[in-house]
Amino acid sequence: MPSTKHKKAWVLTPNQDYTAAGVLQVGQILTDYMDPNSAVLHSGTNPIPEKILLDQSTHRGVDYNSMETQQVALRAWLKESLMKAVGGTVDAQSEKLHWEKYSSHTIGVFMFQPSTQYCKDSLALGDAPLKTAPPWYKTHRRVWLVTGLRVLGKGAKVTEGFIKKSSGSIAAKGDGTAANVPVQGGIDGGVSSERADFHSIDDADPFVYAYRLHEIIVRRKLEDTELQAFSRGQVYGVGEDDSDDSDVEADKEPEVVGYEVVAVEDEPFDGDGDETNPMFVY
Repeated sequence: MPSTKHKKAWVLTPNQDYTAAGVLQVGQILTDYMDPNSAVLHSGTNPIPEKILLDQSTHRGVDYNSMETQQVALRAWLKESLMKAVGGTVDAQSEKLHWEKYSSHTIGVFMFQPSTQYCKDSLALGDAPLKTAPPWYKTHRRVWLVTGLRVLGKGAKVTEGFIKKSSGSIAAKGDGTAANVPVQGGIDGGVSSERADFHSIDDADPFVYAYRLHEIIVRRKLEDTELQAFSRGQVYGVGEDDSDDSDVEADKEPEVVGYEVVAVEDEPFDGDGDETNPMFVY
């Protein structure tokens, strides 16, 4: 069972380009936890069963002085984004002026606790190889499931519809490139074509400013039918003691021909415990 210990397990998005109905929707699978564009699923995500729904809440009004975790995380996102926009440090007064633009906005939070079966079904959606790229399991040993979103928007119900099926287009890239495929989502609007444009952000569609992940533990299936499990960068052979963390040299590995889902971590992913990473927040 997940522990009650509070830790940094929310990743800040790099900009306002990501919506909850785009590439970074709940149920998406990433091969790079810091890059929402590393998505495995390009034709929609697996609907979230209501029985594993953990929390869906709305927080009306953005409060600069609030110590609530979602508000503190939004301040961290604002600070990081402003620093990228100006190319340096931002004084407290300027930060607060930009923050006040959001005072009438609403924060929506959605989280769920995934099951191993849900992860199996979700990864199966990404099994079909792309014409321009090999299957994810041939090039990546670790994958993460998006299990939580924090969304900023003008509406009072920015989380409405997260677990409802709809149709539309899912963004293939954060720059707004899209393909006409079914998606599961519910927030109006697509991916903004503007990047770090804080002068017009009041007119932007609702966007994701932080997301939560759970790591899926997988075994890659090799051509000689040997299975090896990967978790937090460690390699486990079937039947071996989990304390063996020796890496298999890439030039000696047989061809990877498939994978098996072993389990999903109980705890949200915290960047392998890297407390110094400014993109991870509470």
